Amino acid sequence: MPIFKLGRVKHPIFVDSAWSGSEVRVEPLIPSLDLIAVYGAGGHGRAVAEAAFLRWPDSEIVYIDDACLSPALDGRPVYLPEALSPGTPVALGIGDNAARERVGRWLMDRDQPLLLVAHPHASFSPSAEPGSGLFVGPNAVVHTGARLGAGAVVNSGAVVEHDARVGDFAHVAPGAVLGGGVFIDSGVLVGLGARVLPGVHVGERAVVAAGAVVTEDVEPEATVVGVPARPVGQVV
Repeated sequence: MPIFKLGRVKHPIFVDSAWSGSEVRVEPLIPSLDLIAVYGAGGHGRAVAEAAFLRWPDSEIVYIDDACLSPALDGRPVYLPEALSPGTPVALGIGDNAARERVGRWLMDRDQPLLLVAHPHASFSPSAEPGSGLFVGPNAVVHTGARLGAGAVVNSGAVVEHDARVGDFAHVAPGAVLGGGVFIDSGVLVGLGARVLPGVHVGERAVVAAGAVVTEDVEPEATVVGVPARPVGQVV
């Protein structure tokens, strides 16, 4: 028998509201959740679970993980994926892009609702467009007209400026900044403290190394490092 049961949740997709203390409605509004399953019982999953708890303090929060050896983490139970019943809202708690995409697409194929989790201290423009399964960390800023894909991560203190686009399952790491009109494609990793200057396009599954400053477009699957950023093998 499935161990997870839904309570008062009525919508198939869950998008958070109340950014930065304001009651800005982002369709659809879900004021409370009885149970939240965080898929991933590692460091990133713990951060997602904590943000979810701060957002919905009356909810029960559990972990889903097929590799965790402990039956509980931070006092919250850990279950195998087989225990997940249809309809239970799931927050993606996996930091690695490829693994998060693999799990996210598996959940989508099951029609499992993906929960958008934003830390209460994140700032999110009401004109920005968030995707399902998004995580926005503490002190992150998502500005006017930004568009964020499914399963993306905007981590602690990261900035996504006006009209920037973040692809599905991409990750903007802590302290990284995307300038206005930047487009990072699906599966891209923008490393700790990196900067991508306005209007630049970073191709699918490329990696921007920590501290790099990207001044021109990046080819798909390339890794760029340095200031200004250059593909690995071209740095002098």
